[in-house]
Amino acid sequence: LRNLLRKMFNDARRWRLWSGENPATLVDPPKVVRKAPMFASVEDVRLLLSTAKGDFRNLAAIAIYAGLREGEIVELRQESLDFKQGLIMVERTVGSDTTKGKKFRAVPIASELRPFLDDQLTRVEGGYLFAQLRKTKGMSMVILRMLRATQVEAGLIQHWEHICRRKRCRH
Repeated sequence: LRNLLRKMFNDARRWRLWSGENPATLVDPPKVVRKAPMFASVEDVRLLLSTAKGDFRNLAAIAIYAGLREGEIVELRQESLDFKQGLIMVERTVGSDTTKGKKFRAVPIASELRPFLDDQLTRVEGGYLFAQLRKTKGMSMVILRMLRATQVEAGLIQHWEHICRRKRCRH
């Protein structure tokens, strides 16, 4: 809110609609308390991957071992995998011609990831590794539900509850 007000007053000064000092700059910005990131243990990763099934197991392995975003994983094609050089070519994300960072990047294929990629390639009928997810409306929520269900089944969490954060929705 402070940043929005500051920008509005700066614009108003630039357009000569406000001549005084920008009052928003007189207010101290709120302190942001950052929590330390949480990381899964090696045992948690093993348990998650041993519990996960089918395409989701392979998707989760790519996310864990290659560090790709879900949109980048869903856009992976067979041609994106270069086993000779041991690289995954990340060129785009869902809904865009580029990645989130607007850059092409090559990600090394970890030796632990190779069996999961081989398994997914046996499941692929078209060019995309996860063609069905590409066509799924609400793809992110579908993936999140699969992750949460797998975490519950693996005993990593006891339950989960998704609550919509839109104003007054709480569904």
